Amino acid sequence: MSKRVAVCAAIAAACLSGTQSHADASLFFGGDEPMRIDIRDGKVRMEEAGKDEFVVYDTATQTITQVDGESKSYAVIDEASMARLGAELNSQRDLILREMEAQLANLPEDERKALIAAIPALAPAGEQAPRTPAPKPRFTGETGRYGGAKCRIASAVLAGEPSTVCLADADGLGISEKDYQAILDMYDGMTRFARQFPFVPTEPDFDGLGGVPIFISGDEDSALEKVSTEKLDPGLFKAPAGFKQQELSFE
Repeated sequence: MSKRVAVCAAIAAACLSGTQSHADASLFFGGDEPMRIDIRDGKVRMEEAGKDEFVVYDTATQTITQVDGESKSYAVIDEASMARLGAELNSQRDLILREMEAQLANLPEDERKALIAAIPALAPAGEQAPRTPAPKPRFTGETGRYGGAKCRIASAVLAGEPSTVCLADADGLGISEKDYQAILDMYDGMTRFARQFPFVPTEPDFDGLGGVPIFISGDEDSALEKVSTEKLDPGLFKAPAGFKQQELSFE
């Protein structure tokens, strides 16, 4: 998953006056991984171009629905299921570590440290680096405009990589506070889910930006190209009829 969706990765905005009530809106991003983001009634839908799948974050239920068109299936993800999967993945990791302990112990100390530095997840529990939140963005004082939206340029760290971003707030985007808050709630929810994986050394970064990134330049490039406020079909925000629900699994 790209850092825009982790996360991201994940990124959305709408386009009505901040003084107006909640309304439908869509954002179209270009760049290395073009994507479309739709907002309706507190739900944020994200779909990357060319992929037969999409994700919906529901701010009311604090759940993620992952829909796969190829298999005609979907999974509903909440904190409990993420905690279960985190425990499952950590158990698998511990098993692999136990199998590798003998090999690591037989390596020269410098080679052992170099291997752990390259693959932090291989470190024994007592040697794992603590989870490190990304630093807050540093604003340059400059402003930008993408897809008709105003934003402030800043240096930030996304998915562990230095990036230049342009962050927009509700006024800059021309959206309602309710729509804007739905985006921030999505960032926060995805971060809480990711925290179920204690071996991940770096937090997801979008929740700490304090705005919606409508331009990103770094490991991946992305820029807002178009905003639409046409009414959206509620069916966009749920699995199509006939799709079967499946349990989320790493297998």
